[in-house]
Amino acid sequence: MRTLSYLFTFALVVLFMFSSCKDESTFEDPIIDETLEYFPIAIGKSITYQVDSIIYDPTESIVLVDTNRVYIREVVVDTFRDEVGALIYRIERYQAYDSNFDWEIKDVWSASISDTRAERFEENLKFVKMVFPVTDGDIWDGNVFIDETTIFSIAGESIEIFKSWFYEVLSVDEPEEIGDFAFDQVTTISQADEENLIERRYSIEKYAKGVGLVYREMEIYDTQEIDETIPWVDKADKGFKLVMVVIDHN
Repeated sequence: MRTLSYLFTFALVVLFMFSSCKDESTFEDPIIDETLEYFPIAIGKSITYQVDSIIYDPTESIVLVDTNRVYIREVVVDTFRDEVGALIYRIERYQAYDSNFDWEIKDVWSASISDTRAERFEENLKFVKMVFPVTDGDIWDGNVFIDETTIFSIAGESIEIFKSWFYEVLSVDEPEEIGDFAFDQVTTISQADEENLIERRYSIEKYAKGVGLVYREMEIYDTQEIDETIPWVDKADKGFKLVMVVIDHN
């Protein structure tokens, strides 16, 4: 019996030695989601845009068309925790009216990022900008926290800006020239691309890896002219077009 006990003990020791000496190559390295780099955020990060807009303002006789150019600079200045403990980044936004860049504080937005999605609060509206990993063809409701029937005032006119929005990744990791920059990896996300006889809702954003948002274009139009052969820029009664292009970043 004592011999059997020794043999049993010896077998356990050998088993322990083999298990502790297991080839480390059998352990897989954790998978790192590199698409998180499309939404980089940290205190001190800044990015500057040139923003061109066209606003349609109907009067009793004609539709006034107002064009405008401003510059917007976003700077991540601080962090805080929300009610559930999530880390939120505070973004101060500055505005200048010419290329002399006499910056004036405009407003404060915020953003957060997790392993599953990136969110931004813009003018007290919460958007799910990305879901991770970012994959070509992915779709999601980026405006899940926004009532699409909410009325906004544009040039004194009421308009449902976020009607018929639905997010889709159109491309990932594509090289693209945007403004004065040539980016090696850009992801393009369609946020809206719907129209009927009297409404057009179009919004698209482009993100460069390691930089963040580098391009945004929106066309939000309503009209009473139902002639489909007339371009929207000529028949819009109210709404706006906006193009935002990166001009500087760190």
